[in-house]
Amino acid sequence: MALDLTVGGVWGPRQESPDQLAERWLRLLRRLAKIAPEDFAGWRAEAVGQAEQVPENADAAWFTSYLERVNPQDDAATIGYSAVLVAACPGRPIITLSVGAGGTPQFAPQTAVITVRSADLNDSAPLVARLPEVLTAIVESWDADWGDIADDDLLGVLEKEYELDNSTPRCGRAVYLSSGRRAVVPDDVPGRRSVTENGGLVLDLGRPDGTGPDADHVLAVNGLLRKAGALEELPYPMDRAKW
Repeated sequence: MALDLTVGGVWGPRQESPDQLAERWLRLLRRLAKIAPEDFAGWRAEAVGQAEQVPENADAAWFTSYLERVNPQDDAATIGYSAVLVAACPGRPIITLSVGAGGTPQFAPQTAVITVRSADLNDSAPLVARLPEVLTAIVESWDADWGDIADDDLLGVLEKEYELDNSTPRCGRAVYLSSGRRAVVPDDVPGRRSVTENGGLVLDLGRPDGTGPDADHVLAVNGLLRKAGALEELPYPMDRAKW
């Protein structure tokens, strides 16, 4: 069974300069390196028609320059600045980190997403058990509104049950809810809880060994959170970053 998991954070319009975004990029990469240095290393920056190695000592100035260079469009401050990094260490999953942030589009969310893929590894890969920490690093670094850990099978079940699209708040193997969403989460919703530095909540439904929970359990938790209002969508057009 192949490994194919997605960990991501989502938020609404938030104007940020390349300098501000560079600080967020740098903070996230440093946190990921502490969580799993064997996986989150040797980053390669990929853009249309070009690829380059991220310097091991890359600082905020490097990321600022890179974001400006790969987002030359005149409306970047409106649509946001996008970048993709890839880490492919021998014997480890292929990690892709994609971020689109800093803009103010009212109908497309800002996102920071990590995919973890391998044709040879499965849920027993050491990184899988630490993905809730990865989720926390993403949502704290980017001050997200919500986020989750999911796989294709689980997404298929959720989409069928609730007619979701990619930007609809949902609970996968784990879910992050910003402080406003956390405030309405009932005490009896099951899962391991941890409060984030910005007052949000990570609710982990996975088994202790890091493998995914039963789909019926995830559906039940989604039902509880939806009923409580914790998975409401931001208003469209979006007028703020968080619910």
